[in-house]
Amino acid sequence: MTGMIAIGERIEAQRLARGKSRQQLADMLQVKYETIRRWEQGGAMPRPNRFLELCEALACDERYLVLGIIDKKANG
Repeated sequence: MTGMIAIGERIEAQRLARGKSRQQLADMLQVKYETIRRWEQGGAMPRPNRFLELCEALACDERYLVLGIIDKKANG
């Protein structure tokens, strides 16, 4: 469960860093607001197809969301 919470915290941090509300992100991914809330609070994990869309919407690397690894090459 701890891993899910950490991923959720990173999803929320990336969303906020991009100035997006939960509803805006939900609209971008064509999911419900409640889905975004569950992801961020660690109650659920994005499905693989949604996970890639989520990374694209948040403009972040999947390794960052899953493991917290920042790719310095990609970030300059």
